[in-house]
Amino acid sequence: MKVTTQTVRLNTRQRRKLRALLKGQAASARERIRAQILLLSDKGWSRVDVAEATDASISTIGRVKRQYNEDGLQRALSEKPRSGAPPKLTPRQTQQIVAVACSAPPKGFARWSLRLLTEEVHRRKIITSGSRELIRVVLHRHGLKPWREKNVVRAGVE
Repeated sequence: MKVTTQTVRLNTRQRRKLRALLKGQAASARERIRAQILLLSDKGWSRVDVAEATDASISTIGRVKRQYNEDGLQRALSEKPRSGAPPKLTPRQTQQIVAVACSAPPKGFARWSLRLLTEEVHRRKIITSGSRELIRVVLHRHGLKPWREKNVVRAGVE
């Protein structure tokens, strides 16, 4: 891997913008670190010195400097959106889980428990794999507590 030294040359307007960003409260921690990296690099600091001052890695410093030189100040300060983990359930699966939680519990049980709901969801093949925690998160997001009977609305039950 070829290591190149990227130099950063900020103009007066860019320096003012970065200093204002550091003084303000609207910037994220990552934006602040990137602004510090650019300002210190503009002063001629080495990567090692910038790393010590900002508590950033050498590779982060190189990436920020490269992004500034290739794509400009705004690109160096911001980052591309992160994709995150894909959803484990489709909206339809979520609806079906909520529908099961709002239905009458199996015979012999007064209320749904998390264990019973998980077993029923697997039995109905709504999901083929998934833990109780996955079901718990769905219920929590919908404000449902089927183990507390007064928190669940059941159609046709008197």
